[in-house]
Amino acid sequence: MKTKNLFYIILLVYVPLFSQINISENPLFNEFFGNDEFELVLEKTDKILERGTHEEKVSANLIKASYILYRDDTEKALQYLNRAKALLDIDSDPINLYIYYYIEALYNMYIHKNFERLNSFVEAIKVKKKHNIIDPFFVIEVGLVEYYLEIENYPKVFSISNSVFKQLKENNIKYNSNKSALFRFRAVSARNLKRYDESKQNLDSAMLYAKYYNDSTQIARVIKYKADLLLDLKQYDKALETATKAKELFERHDQKNMVVIYDLLGFIAFEQKQYDKAKIYLEKVLNQDYIYYLTDYVKTSQYYRRILEKENEIEKAYLTLKKEDSIKHAISGQNIDNKILNLELDYQEFQNNAILEKSKKRTWWIIYMLIFSLMGIGLLSFLLYQRSVNIKKLKKTQISIENTNRKLKKVNFKLSKFGKIVSHDLKAPIRSIGSLATFILEDEPQLSKNSKKYIHLIHESVMATENLILNMLTLARAENNTFEKRKISFDQIIQQVEVNLFYDIHRSNATLTFIKKPQYIYGNKILLIQLFQNFIQNSIKYRDENRPLIIEINYHPEENKITIEDNGIGIDADNLDKLFKAYNQENFESVDRGVGLGLYITKTIADLHEIIIKILTKKHEKTIINLYFEKNHIQ
Repeated sequence: MKTKNLFYIILLVYVPLFSQINISENPLFNEFFGNDEFELVLEKTDKILERGTHEEKVSANLIKASYILYRDDTEKALQYLNRAKALLDIDSDPINLYIYYYIEALYNMYIHKNFERLNSFVEAIKVKKKHNIIDPFFVIEVGLVEYYLEIENYPKVFSISNSVFKQLKENNIKYNSNKSALFRFRAVSARNLKRYDESKQNLDSAMLYAKYYNDSTQIARVIKYKADLLLDLKQYDKALETATKAKELFERHDQKNMVVIYDLLGFIAFEQKQYDKAKIYLEKVLNQDYIYYLTDYVKTSQYYRRILEKENEIEKAYLTLKKEDSIKHAISGQNIDNKILNLELDYQEFQNNAILEKSKKRTWWIIYMLIFSLMGIGLLSFLLYQRSVNIKKLKKTQISIENTNRKLKKVNFKLSKFGKIVSHDLKAPIRSIGSLATFILEDEPQLSKNSKKYIHLIHESVMATENLILNMLTLARAENNTFEKRKISFDQIIQQVEVNLFYDIHRSNATLTFIKKPQYIYGNKILLIQLFQNFIQNSIKYRDENRPLIIEINYHPEENKITIEDNGIGIDADNLDKLFKAYNQENFESVDRGVGLGLYITKTIADLHEIIIKILTKKHEKTIINLYFEKNHIQ
């Protein structure tokens, strides 16, 4: 039961850090953006606006605004957009806020406010990154590509579309409803850069995806762009044939955008020197109340003025030019390039902050996992203390027994009871920690590399702790036993110590330095690791908080000696004689908080290896531990 509760606690910590929000989880947005079920969704929105939840009403207002914008009613669309904003101000949710900025960008496009349009895109991206939103429709990316195409920033068109294609490939998604539009925008960019073969390839890809989704509007637009390409290649007859086919499709499926066909037919007629026919088409474009793309309008105006100049209508040509300049000024505004530059710089700064925020979250996750490990170690310490108290009480009941029997029973008691404590009461919770880590690894296949690494570190810590427990058992029974000894690489010993004390070293900002190291030490590897680990751990525990801890290890071959020196708080001279005598046969309890079992084991290990320990210390300044080895036991 405790293991299960601990598992739920870890889930509460882990899941919020790596959770993601998918736009397709919103049923209205999924149908509207993913399936183009406009009429069906609009029926639902009318009902939702009457009796839906707060979040549903926000979504419904946004869908209404988007649909009405497409019908060119900007004033009515703004009403729905403002209603959505008012609801978001009361209670905001990430998905609706993200889509709000997207629809706001579309609105700014329709009223020709390019700076505000880009700002809305940037705000949407901020929301997306902050809340880890997944957008399978890539609405912001497609909108940005169209924006950069309009301002003739072609490198941005290719880089953003490449990013979308890369994400689709990484997720094994071959078909996406917006792929046709992205390939069309790339085709226009390549054509304007006079990379005609590349433009044709992109148009072929755009047609493939348009036909896959049986999207008549997309098919019509691809054919229109093919006519544009043929016009640039001066294949006027083929261009006219293709444009005529596009005109038929636009009349059936996209009448509101017929203006893009009129200017194309006007350009073709002009190049074929059919100036009267060209003039009719071009006037249809110039007399439109709404201007879709400024660059197309300017190009149309230029062609029209050339016809007027040929007809010697100089005054009318001048008025056309004046109108063109007025519209250019009204749409472009002043200092727009500087504003956009500053906005993009701000966005780059936001991206950097977002990366730092993610890094902080990972760091906190590591800290949480280490805290759980410490809780497990604390539990083990508590159990050990409780058992020691029980042993003490049991010993007092045996005072009346004869000395010889009492000593024998005490030895048997220590061996049997302490063995049970180690093998069951101590090892069981440690194994539970290891099992819990295994459950996390098996149940969470999407864990990051770092997460798996830290779980493996937990396993290593569990194994190291079990080894320590086994060593304690062995030491308790080691009166006449012989340990397996061999030559051990000193580097292997120190590397394992650094792994075991990884958290303590980094938490205390301790610096472990080596002046000179021996090649090997003769002895038992596990026990030697425990010996050096205990000394270094004590240096960390009794460090001076007011200065950085430096632990210096040096080998003196002429004396067969290793020194461990730290700049900690030192040891009171009165306590030096107690350090390795914290436990005795009569009192299985530490005389000083934090000193006792660790150094008792250390002294026992040293005795087993015929190592002499001498300690030099200066209160509040430093401690030097001298380890003297038998000749030929170190080199």
